[in-house]
Amino acid sequence: MEPVEPDHKILIRALSISEQYQGKGYALDAMKQLPDWVREFHPEIDEIILAVNEANKAAYQLYVKSGFLDLGLTRMGNHGIQHILHYSMIKERSL
Repeated sequence: MEPVEPDHKILIRALSISEQYQGKGYALDAMKQLPDWVREFHPEIDEIILAVNEANKAAYQLYVKSGFLDLGLTRMGNHGIQHILHYSMIKERSL
């Protein structure tokens, strides 16, 4: 049996902003700072992955605006279809 390559991905499970702070840009700022945080504390990571519910258009737009890509992958979640979004840390290293 051949050795399995280690998986160098990190999964973001949740991003929550209290209702009183929504719409003020805090979530976008946090997501834009995320790659730097990952690079500092987990330099071995090649990719950040998250899932967003199809019905949550605002969150989807936020993640795309912060640099995540929709490569067309979906999965069925507890509340419907989720888009799997990707952020490549490899492209960050080459800049």
